[in-house]
Amino acid sequence: MRTTKVGLLVAAALALLMGAIVTLGQQEHFWERKVRYEMHFARTNGLQVGAPVSLTGVAIGSVVNMRFPSDPAAAYIEVMIGVTSDVAPRLRENSVATIRTYGLLGDRYIELTAGSPDAAPVPPGGLLSSIDPIDYEAVLGQSGDIVTNIVEVTGSLKDVLGTIQRGEGLLGAMVRNRELGESTLVDLQHTMANVQQTTRVLEKILRRVEHGEGLLGQLTGPSQEGDALLARVGRATRALERFAGRLERGKGALPQLVEDEAYAHRVLGNLDRAAADLADVAGTCSASGSRSRTWAPNPTSRWTTTKDSSSTRASPRWSPRAPTRWLRNGPRGRTAPAAGRRTVPRPRTTHE
Repeated sequence: MRTTKVGLLVAAALALLMGAIVTLGQQEHFWERKVRYEMHFARTNGLQVGAPVSLTGVAIGSVVNMRFPSDPAAAYIEVMIGVTSDVAPRLRENSVATIRTYGLLGDRYIELTAGSPDAAPVPPGGLLSSIDPIDYEAVLGQSGDIVTNIVEVTGSLKDVLGTIQRGEGLLGAMVRNRELGESTLVDLQHTMANVQQTTRVLEKILRRVEHGEGLLGQLTGPSQEGDALLARVGRATRALERFAGRLERGKGALPQLVEDEAYAHRVLGNLDRAAADLADVAGTCSASGSRSRTWAPNPTSRWTTTKDSSSTRASPRWSPRAPTRWLRNGPRGRTAPAAGRRTVPRPRTTHE
């Protein structure tokens, strides 16, 4: 009797064990043929061997193996997965594998995306494309700076809102003073209307330019007038380049005026003095125009003094030596410079 009880207990235990094995086999697809695929990740974020593998949310296999490559220089982890054979044809070359989490702090698993039907299927043992998981530790490490920035921005907004509430600044005055706010709004509306009108005018101008109308349209479009204008501009540019080259080489009087400051001062002084002398001659001629002059046809004649019928003043007669004497002595009795000598301009005073 005791032996029968022990036998029944062992049989019940074996039956429970077989039921558990069958149930787990149905869930984990132990009795189905698996097709293996490979994928590479720079980090796995806690993924373990035996973690489930799903295709668009449906469990199709599990992680079989995780190992480092034989090459020490390779910076990735080889992850081998096994999926059921009936789902393997759905894995295409554009399928992507990612490591995800059940919930926020749950276990890791691999999620596969089904590729497009027109893409070629991945052969058994082939490499699937993958995306590295997010490094949450690095993100959380930067959270301190993010929180600090949020606190600073919140403090700045609080100061701005306090300023507006106290009626300071333009926004504060607009909030406190209703009339000012309404007038400012009207001004903004007028400004926006002007901007829109300006935009429409610019659109019309650009449209005319695109159609080749006006000077800008002719310049921007292919036309004979534009080509001729560009040719003239090119010739003028070349002429300016030649002129600048002559200035750099120092040929001509202008480079000497630019480079030799003393010479430039002398030339300008002589020009100033010549202008003053011309002014004196013009004044003398205008003053002498009111006098009556008699001309003696004799070449040896001189200015002779005659009595004017309307005045008792003596009018001088012309003498051929007068121009020579003016050139020698200059106006107002100044002595003309000798030939071959340069004159140095003397300073002119305001009372001269």
